[in-house]
This record gives sequence, structure tokens and C-alpha cells, in this order.
Amino acid sequence: LPPSGTTTTTVPADILQYNVDITNAGIAMAGLQETINDANNNWEDRTVAYADTVGILQGLDADVKAWRAGLNDLVVPTSLPEYADFHNIMIAAAAEVVRTSSAIVPGLQAPDTGDLRRAAVASFNGAVTAYGNQVNTIAAYRPGTTS
Repeated sequence: LPPSGTTTTTVPADILQYNVDITNAGIAMAGLQETINDANNNWEDRTVAYADTVGILQGLDADVKAWRAGLNDLVVPTSLPEYADFHNIMIAAAAEVVRTSSAIVPGLQAPDTGDLRRAAVASFNGAVTAYGNQVNTIAAYRPGTTS
């Protein structure tokens, strides 16, 4: 039993499922991020040919777009109205992940010393961090509490 004077709160099932789903999407994005960074590092170290790197990064960009499309299948909880706003903020963060991912291949193809590619990867990593922070904020949210 909880200590006297405390209240326990049961998290509604739709919120529990949503939290599982967004956490799984975050884990999937972390995997894509790792693979993109590995591909970038392999090119940086010249352990993979240019044409192979272009193909790998193009495929990963398509995977990022497919990941974002999969977020459309998430069922936003209706038991607490604030989740609609949380979801919209998370989707905006996911859109930024896609936008920054789309700049990596053009950065690789740019006729510079790699600065545009490096900047694109850094922007992508920042966008993934922002997305992950939003997922963590949503998953940690408990009605009636403030952070």
C-alpha cells in the first residue's frame, strides 16, 4: 500500500500502448542513426567506395522516410486530451529528422571537402536527439504532475 496521504494513479491502457509504440519508434530511429553515422564514418575513413556510400546513404534516407510514414499508424491516446498536442510536437520533430536526413546525400555529392556532408550529419544527429527528447518527455509524463 502507498504511504498514507498519497494517491496512486493508474495510467490508462491507451497511454501505456502509445508509450510503448513511441519508445519502439525511438529505438528504431536510434538504429537508423547508428547506421547512418557508421556509413558516414566509413566514408570519412575511406573504407567504403564513394558509389557504395551514395547507395547506402540513399537507402538509409528511404528507410528514414519509411520510419516517419510508420508514425502515421500510431494511435494517439484519447483518454487525456493533452496527448494530441504532445503527438503533434513529436511529429514535427520527426519531420525535422526526415528533412535533415534528406540533406546527407547531397552533402556527400557536394564538390567541397566534406563540410556540407559533415554539417548535414550533425544536423541529422541534432534532429534525432530532439525527437528522442520529445519521446522521453511524453513517456515520462504523468497527469497532474509538473516537471
